[in-house]
Amino acid sequence: MTEIKDRWIGSPVWQRRLLLSAVLFIDSYLGVIHNAGVIAWSGVVSGDLKWMLLAMEMMASGLLSINAFLAVTRDRWRTGSLLVTPFLIALFGFVVLEFLLTGVNRSATINFNLASISLSGLYWSAAYLSVAIGLSLTYKVQRYANFAQVELLLVGAYVALLLMWSDRFFPQSDAPKDGSLEWELLIWAGIAAFIITGLIGLLIDRLVYKRLRRKLATPQVMMITSLGVALILRGLLFMRFGAGIHRFVPDRDWRLSTSRFEIPTERLQLHLGDRINAPLMELADKVTPYSFTYTRITLIVGVFGAVALLLLLLHRTRLGRQMRAVADNPDLAASSGIHVERVHGTSAFLSAGLAGLGGALLSGVLPINPELGITLLLPAFAVVVLGSIGSIPGVIIGALIVGLLRAASEPVLIGAGNALDRPTASGFAEITPFIFMIGLLLIAPSGIGHAIQNWNIERGRKRRHAAEAESDSQADGSSSQIRDLPAPAPYEPGLMDRVSEQRDQLFRFLGDAMSVFSSLVTEFRGRLWHPIANVTHTGTRTITDHAKRPVRWLHVDRETERGSWIAFAVLFLLLVAVVWFLPSVSNLTKILQVARIVTLVGIFALMTFSLNLHTGITGMTNFGVIFFVGIGAITVGLLAAPVETNGYGWAP
Repeated sequence: MTEIKDRWIGSPVWQRRLLLSAVLFIDSYLGVIHNAGVIAWSGVVSGDLKWMLLAMEMMASGLLSINAFLAVTRDRWRTGSLLVTPFLIALFGFVVLEFLLTGVNRSATINFNLASISLSGLYWSAAYLSVAIGLSLTYKVQRYANFAQVELLLVGAYVALLLMWSDRFFPQSDAPKDGSLEWELLIWAGIAAFIITGLIGLLIDRLVYKRLRRKLATPQVMMITSLGVALILRGLLFMRFGAGIHRFVPDRDWRLSTSRFEIPTERLQLHLGDRINAPLMELADKVTPYSFTYTRITLIVGVFGAVALLLLLLHRTRLGRQMRAVADNPDLAASSGIHVERVHGTSAFLSAGLAGLGGALLSGVLPINPELGITLLLPAFAVVVLGSIGSIPGVIIGALIVGLLRAASEPVLIGAGNALDRPTASGFAEITPFIFMIGLLLIAPSGIGHAIQNWNIERGRKRRHAAEAESDSQADGSSSQIRDLPAPAPYEPGLMDRVSEQRDQLFRFLGDAMSVFSSLVTEFRGRLWHPIANVTHTGTRTITDHAKRPVRWLHVDRETERGSWIAFAVLFLLLVAVVWFLPSVSNLTKILQVARIVTLVGIFALMTFSLNLHTGITGMTNFGVIFFVGIGAITVGLLAAPVETNGYGWAP
């Protein structure tokens, strides 16, 4: 046994993972097909839970095998292998579903409308990218996750609605249908949303985040502060516009059933599970064309066009070089003469403006209310993490992957759900990208953007070696009378290198134009902001000087443990006093109101303690704590529910 243990420890990691993958796959296969294996023989679980555990075991074996494959891949193929990994994970997911349906003697037909999945995937990608691009830009330059980004998107959406309700454009929006589309309101809404939301983001950065940067606040403090800013913005939107649903209508003709493209398509049918005289894959007959509305097309073109301009700005202008320098090393950038705070303000303006533009375009597709933001925030974070935090090209690819997954998961869940007597399974389409993201990050923790960066570095290294080889060959030719050495073969650029060269030439031309435009915008913004900044600085200095005067009768430092407890006690008593003086029907209801506040404070205190304990030990801000809170609440609910409602009846 000792020899076997030593050989196991001494073997390469990829061999151990591959062996463990084979063991897990065999055990899960025996459990699914033959009702054997560890999980089936243990008898601990049964029913749906057993099939779920077997599917998870088989999926884990697939992830381990892919990880072992990446471990032995050569460096020259590693980047390509990482880019192919998402497709391998999706393919193995279909293999797991095939074995699962075969094990339960069911068959499922999954219909993939190719045009629907492609265009709907682009639509979801644009919706998520409108938030994710600002998140990535903010993290790239300022190194914190901005939870208020999605609220800025809603600000842009409500700017478009206010413009639609204005005296200038309301007659156009409310005009009778005449068969022709009006673009004026849509264009002005996009421009106004970009500028106004960008200025609001710049104002928030100057009033809140700049002060935190001066105090050298940690990224966690900046992130929590952005969460508070998001809640304030959401509350202001509720106060001004209410909880009602609104939709941006540039013109009544945009809502016509004819305002859409009819796109020919094919429907691919997959027959999984217990098939009887049916092929695995076939194309359906007589497929009707797929309709795609003009509003969704404007969202896709507008968001991806804005992101393309942002890439030009970052890589082909002086301002973009300054932003990348600040992102790499702020201290070194400041010592080289770059105004770091101005770069931070520019990034705040751009990230907020892009979110506002996306919100204005999205308001023509989705009904808008202040609660819409939370449905886009979590997928946007998934896009950012999947594409590597801070990598703009990686975020674009991550958005495309998440959008296509979101669109393709619905027919899969519908087909599998109907076969497994779960007709509501399509509701899980929103969480499919998160499951996929976890699986991919277990294999490639750095994300896709890191692989793209390595590919660019490798491409630059090949170009440099090719140039050195060419210069050496020319030197050998000129000195052939002194020495007769064979010249190395010249480097022949491949297709991707030629495409990249043409792309660089195009970007160089567009970059010059963007540089002139950005210089004009910077000069105009400086002239507009300097008078406001002078007044703000004067007022701030007066308030700060007054605040620095010592108060002799009470001196509490909030940054000490004693001071923080005193501050908490004062705020808690103030909260209880506010609740106590609210009108109530009787003394009993008053006591219940106060008891509810105290109970909520206790619950959130436990959650905060768990989060603080996890962060203090691991250094990672784990928002997944709320998941375990939900598990506890559901467990109590199931135990206390009556038996008649599928509970356990443990209520006293």
